[in-house]
Amino acid sequence: PETEEEYNKFEEALKTKISFFEKSKYYAPFLEKLFTNLAVSLESEDVKRIGATLNTVFHEKQRQQKEQEKNSKKKGKKKIVIKAERDNDFGDLAAASTGEYNDYYDEDFI
Repeated sequence: PETEEEYNKFEEALKTKISFFEKSKYYAPFLEKLFTNLAVSLESEDVKRIGATLNTVFHEKQRQQKEQEKNSKKKGKKKIVIKAERDNDFGDLAAASTGEYNDYYDEDFI
């Protein structure tokens, strides 16, 4: 490649070919070795710029991962609500007046 357009096409072709193997457990170590071998011949400023770009990608991925974990915790974690009810103080009086009063325990007083 000699022009910027040719380099862009070359970049796309390489990306397509290499990313085909991204599911492999050897993919990340392969890229690390490849980048290291390619960067050896570059000027220090170019390596610094590429490193900064990769660092930016790292921080963006990290932010997305935290956001995704935060969202999954919100969805998976339901708020526990405790509802306590108190008997009506006059419940026995109301039951007695309607004939529903249970006097089973009234005879068992000491």
